[in-house]
Amino acid sequence: GVPSFTADILLQPAFSFFWTLLAVILTISFLKNFLSSSFGRILMSIREDEIASKSMGINIFGYKMFAFSLSAFIAGVGGALYAPFFGYLNPVNFDFLKSVDFLIIVVLGGMGSLTGTIIAGYVLTYLKEVLGFLQDYRLVIYPLILILIMLFRPSGLMGKFELSPTMFFFKKILKKDADDSAKPGSSGQGAS
Repeated sequence: GVPSFTADILLQPAFSFFWTLLAVILTISFLKNFLSSSFGRILMSIREDEIASKSMGINIFGYKMFAFSLSAFIAGVGGALYAPFFGYLNPVNFDFLKSVDFLIIVVLGGMGSLTGTIIAGYVLTYLKEVLGFLQDYRLVIYPLILILIMLFRPSGLMGKFELSPTMFFFKKILKKDADDSAKPGSSGQGAS
């Protein structure tokens, strides 16, 4: 009995893509800023070494509960955006294979990389659509992918590497400055 998209202009399927994209962008920017904050750094220290974090006086249980609540909130936002597409939600829709999908996305992208997880999510979603004729073999293909990633790249494809939109912008500026200073007669060469 979940209300589906109606004739309301803000709830039509074309605008639903906009709302979903806006929620994704806001969630990613929130998580990126959160991981750079003191709370995020504390959570990362707990992930890396729980005993050392506890010896520094960090309330492990409190921060784990906070992380669980935050992830439940983000999952709730995702569910609120997912439900109107079908108008009907049933626990049968979220079976073991759906959990394996999420697990393989995180492991493939890299457990320490936000951008790696996003890229792996897009790639695996589209790969699942393109390889729809292999639907019966998913129980064989996904474990093979997990085994190969764990053997050859245990930290995931991206590891802990993060992509940033400003990274490409500054790379172009630095390259342009280096090219300008390398030209003969420029102020970087010096006059004789």
